[in-house]
Amino acid sequence: MFEPSPELRERKNLEALLSSQAALASAVQAIQQELIRPERKYVYGIQGLADLLHCSKPTAQRIKSSGKIDAAISQFERTLIIDAELAIELLRTRRTSVRRS
Repeated sequence: MFEPSPELRERKNLEALLSSQAALASAVQAIQQELIRPERKYVYGIQGLADLLHCSKPTAQRIKSSGKIDAAISQFERTLIIDAELAIELLRTRRTSVRRS
């Protein structure tokens, strides 16, 4: 029976070790990206939007009705779900673009 040379055996062991290290490194990187991803914060309803923006409920209703933050709003039946960070970002970009004009 043919027995591989010690160099060939060592090379195969090294290749196996490197491939397992590469797999481990990619797994660690995937876990780190999962941990770094910020968790989304949601507010619910007009009162939640008013609390987020530190304004009154009528003002929050006016902002919602204006369409400025439509991209941040999801609605299921009568329940509003608002992505807080996206709503603030939309209002911020809208405000700065209006000021520059």
